[in-house]
Amino acid sequence: MKSVIRLFQHISNSVRGVLNFEYGLNVCNESCKAKYSHCVVIDFRSELAKERYLVHKEHIQLKERLLEITSDIDVVDINLMATARS
Repeated sequence: MKSVIRLFQHISNSVRGVLNFEYGLNVCNESCKAKYSHCVVIDFRSELAKERYLVHKEHIQLKERLLEITSDIDVVDINLMATARS
């Protein structure tokens, strides 16, 4: 997994429009059966930046590497919305 994290770090520095990436381990302490051990979050400057990332050669290489080491990947795209604080 360390080599995959290095690939994410490289992409975040080399693909235009990638603002940030974060990763962490699943630390669920409930009695749930964790489907995943890791999570990665990537922030993009815009929808266009995300679209460029998806076809970028380094993203394709990363995806191929991930599929070598895992049997299941879920992708969730969200637009964060501002919330009012009470």
